[in-house]
Amino acid sequence: MAQAAVLLRSVITLFLYMLPAFILRKMKIADDKFALEMSRLVIYIAQIAMVFQSFLIVYDPHTLVTFVYVVVLSLVLHAIFFAVTAVLFRNAPENRKVILRFGSIFCNCGFMGIPVINLTLGTGYSIFVFAYIVAFNVIAYSVGRYLYTKDRKYISVKEIILNPGFLPIIIGIVLYVAGFGTWFQSQVNGAGILGQGVTILNNVITVLTNMVAPASMLVIGARLADVKTKGLLNDRYMYLFMATRLVILPVISWVVLKAACAAGLISADILLVLLIIASTPSASLTSMFSELYGGDSPYAGKLVAISTVLSIFTMPVMVMLTAI
Repeated sequence: MAQAAVLLRSVITLFLYMLPAFILRKMKIADDKFALEMSRLVIYIAQIAMVFQSFLIVYDPHTLVTFVYVVVLSLVLHAIFFAVTAVLFRNAPENRKVILRFGSIFCNCGFMGIPVINLTLGTGYSIFVFAYIVAFNVIAYSVGRYLYTKDRKYISVKEIILNPGFLPIIIGIVLYVAGFGTWFQSQVNGAGILGQGVTILNNVITVLTNMVAPASMLVIGARLADVKTKGLLNDRYMYLFMATRLVILPVISWVVLKAACAAGLISADILLVLLIIASTPSASLTSMFSELYGGDSPYAGKLVAISTVLSIFTMPVMVMLTAI
């Protein structure tokens, strides 16, 4: 219950971060490019800073082993999600089936997952969020794009590696394993020009990292303001989608993670991290891929927006499962 209460406060905090952009967009003070520019700020500056901060830590073999376990477990979860959604949405209209499945399978582990984990558990756990993101990127940019396009060229090592969310994490892992983080931390607040330079760099990375939560939520708030929900409440598959993304798949995740915890593969803290991530709303990539590959992007945007609002209520409930 205590963890759920902390998460509720964190989610409410993130919701309040969304409000300024939502209001500015509704009042037409922020134009339609606002969300795009803020997204670029997050993706190409703030989130990359967060990646490096997460890996610029003292090397610990146990942390590395746990990181690998989290990647493997995340791949397993995504495989299960693919199978479950294939059954649940088998009778959905063809023009929306891909969107319903993709939006259910892939959660907002970056824009919402990272800020929630940082606010709830602290930045020390963000390295394991990036382990989940590794699995997310591997599958989303290969099999996920194949869902939209039916083009097998996307199922390749090249397409998996050369995407904007993957390369910085790989660089971070290399730096971590090479012990660069251990050296870096030993120089923070150190004497001399080198120590002062590293300290300044560390401060800059920290400030940019702290931008992720508010900037990410401003993007979501602006996009929520543009969503038109007319007719969506009459769509029965929308209700199934919300139940799948926010309840069914998180519960399945809890069962799998509970088994992994019982087997000694992960700790209770890592179980909580992964359950929080699995409970986040639909990934913004759902609407982005719909726009890129000729899908029903307005419909995708509505599903992402509504799942984001509803997650404020469902995420704390899902976290209560950890008490069982």
